[in-house]
Amino acid sequence: RGLEEAAERATRARAEAIDALAAEAFGTRLLASALSEAEERAERAVLEKTEMLASTLLSKDAAEKALARGARGRDELADQTDRRPQLAGSGSTWFVEGAFPDVGRVVTTVPASEWKRRGD
Repeated sequence: RGLEEAAERATRARAEAIDALAAEAFGTRLLASALSEAEERAERAVLEKTEMLASTLLSKDAAEKALARGARGRDELADQTDRRPQLAGSGSTWFVEGAFPDVGRVVTTVPASEWKRRGD
């Protein structure tokens, strides 16, 4: 009888040890899975930030080039007409008042009757 009780206790202890190891292994797998997901999220976030930074730098470079082109156009117009160019309402065209047929630029005349007045 004593031997049977000892065998039962040993079997229960072995089963408890196996359950404990299984729970620990499951917890370890859960932790590893959570860490893996966190690493993937962090990696995606870094890639997104890198893409955004690259896009910003490209946009900044393009904007600087466009501003430089606009400044060159303004300066050329000033040199050719001896007038100070003003930016048109669209913000993309420089103009000076007057006629300069020998400059070789497009000249557009807008009759005073078509000028926009404040409040129009």
